[in-house]
Amino acid sequence: MPPIACFVAVLWLAALLAGSAKSEDTLDEAHTLLTGSDKRTWIELRIEKFMGQGCIGGSEWTFFIDGRVRHDKCLEGHLKSTWTDWSMTDLNSLDRELRVGEDAFIVLFQDGSDGLKMRLRQQSSSKAEATVDIVLSSDE
Repeated sequence: MPPIACFVAVLWLAALLAGSAKSEDTLDEAHTLLTGSDKRTWIELRIEKFMGQGCIGGSEWTFFIDGRVRHDKCLEGHLKSTWTDWSMTDLNSLDRELRVGEDAFIVLFQDGSDGLKMRLRQQSSSKAEATVDIVLSSDE
């Protein structure tokens, strides 16, 4: 096998192993990553607040241990909060699903030098639609 092919195979295997870290986490550990001991805020884009309810841009999700989630979003200069429920299940040995209301995502947690991240992947239903990845950063 040519050296470049070996190098590519090693990189592919490393990426596969890094992506399958979920299989070593229990569902309870994943719940703790999502909510912390009580609640955890995940930031898609930090909300800049001013003068009470005024804001400039942003979207933040706070997941509570009791299965509720609050989505704070700045719309037209005002902070809007919506509440819904969340649940998490194992789909198979590699994939874990996070349901937020009616929306389903494949979830992957990554703990790196820049803090804890959560990647939510919304699978497309056809080749004509794009798969959407949302990366959120823990507020802690």
